[in-house]
Amino acid sequence: MVQAIGLWVVAIVGAINVWYFWSYLSTARDQAKAAFRQAEGLLKPVVVVASTTTLPVDSAAPVTGDIPAEVYGDFVRLINIGNGPALDLHWNYQRVHESVHGKCAYLAPACEFVMKIPVEVGTGEKSIHVEYKSFDDVSYISDTVLRDRVIERSTVREA
Repeated sequence: MVQAIGLWVVAIVGAINVWYFWSYLSTARDQAKAAFRQAEGLLKPVVVVASTTTLPVDSAAPVTGDIPAEVYGDFVRLINIGNGPALDLHWNYQRVHESVHGKCAYLAPACEFVMKIPVEVGTGEKSIHVEYKSFDDVSYISDTVLRDRVIERSTVREA
């Protein structure tokens, strides 16, 4: 009888130890994931279409409504405004009558990639779709919608 009680005590203490060990491992795994996401946030690439702000012609006039952003320069430029490199870029410029696409091996932070494709004016809506990865293989998608030279919408998200 004493041996049976002893076995039950050992089994219960062992089960409690296993539960604590499993709980500890789960917490450590969650902390490792959080640290990884924090590092990713510090070195995250963010690729967007380079733009400039169009200011009103009469600088003394009050500004009402939205001030549109336009594509910077005569050609579409992709710029990495993030803190980490963008790797394996695949871009697609959907114009009214055609789709032009290409690749870029990497884009360092604060650097730009110039597509030698003129921005069409007066041809309706166009879109630029860019897919790229961070150094730790997280995929991102950047989408920009243009009407003439004006940037109507720009989004960046995890794929």
